[in-house]
Amino acid sequence: MSTTNFYFFKFQLLSYVSDLIIISNAMLFVNMFFEFKNCFISI
Repeated sequence: MSTTNFYFFKFQLLSYVSDLIIISNAMLFVNMFFEFKNCFISI
């Protein structure tokens, strides 16, 4: 495996991980929003 392939693979992995982090943060935000809405409805 050449170094260029290795760097390309690392870059792909990094972008994949950052996508995962963004998605999980979005899911967390959506969950928080729904909890917030439920609190307002229950009041």
